[in-house]
Amino acid sequence: MKRLLAVACSAALFAAIPSAANAVPKGGETFDLVCNNGQTYQVATNNGSGDWTPGFILGGQQRIIPTSFGDFHFLATAPDGTVLFDETEPGNAKGGGHVNVNRPSVTCSFEQSEVLTETDPDSGLPAGTTLTFGGSVTGFLTGHR
Repeated sequence: MKRLLAVACSAALFAAIPSAANAVPKGGETFDLVCNNGQTYQVATNNGSGDWTPGFILGGQQRIIPTSFGDFHFLATAPDGTVLFDETEPGNAKGGGHVNVNRPSVTCSFEQSEVLTETDPDSGLPAGTTLTFGGSVTGFLTGHR
């Protein structure tokens, strides 16, 4: 169950890029990345395209291309406050950490929470459960502001 949620959350993090500057992909999510360059970016994702697919930064033509992820932290809390699970999955680096990019890198943190509106059929987590995941990503920016 924990691995299933970990995979679902990480797959949702970076995925297909929308074609319009301010569009969120159908079925996509948005979340904030707080970065070490002093910027906070709202990033749009779409489910199912893998860990290394770029995230589209809303409000312009920029993308963040991930090259590594820090540890992912996953927490599921029942409606009564009981912790159902609290897990940390190790991060990973594209190409085993041997990515040569001629651009400055940026490291960003993120955290996202969602409350289940109905019992999840795959995990059995009850309606009202709060799922929280967070971590960090390092990558580089492309495109125009």
